[in-house]
Amino acid sequence: MAQGLVVMEWNDRSGTDVILKSPESVKINLKELLQVISIHKYSRERGVTGFSDDSKNILSYYAGPETNLYFILILTSLDDPDDFEERLEKVSNIILDNLDDRGYKKLLPSLLTQLSIKME
Repeated sequence: MAQGLVVMEWNDRSGTDVILKSPESVKINLKELLQVISIHKYSRERGVTGFSDDSKNILSYYAGPETNLYFILILTSLDDPDDFEERLEKVSNIILDNLDDRGYKKLLPSLLTQLSIKME
């Protein structure tokens, strides 16, 4: 089961800016955030990729250079990231469509359910 969702924005001036974490207790460190950015940096195209360490798998969707938003799904080490790729892309696009008016906040519980994340 997925442990949490992090939405991060990158800008050249201030670096990483986490704009959404759900549940709030989900853990991701700066090194992992920078690793997400570096993986997507070279293609600069929308898409999903991931990596793992000893304790978790991290799956990320980059929304493209127009937004510089990264949607990061934190999984357990036992989760298969392939099982979550389509769901992460779908949920990311729903959030993007509702970002301007912050409408995604009302949708968040159902979106997290789609990603198999339990709310706290």
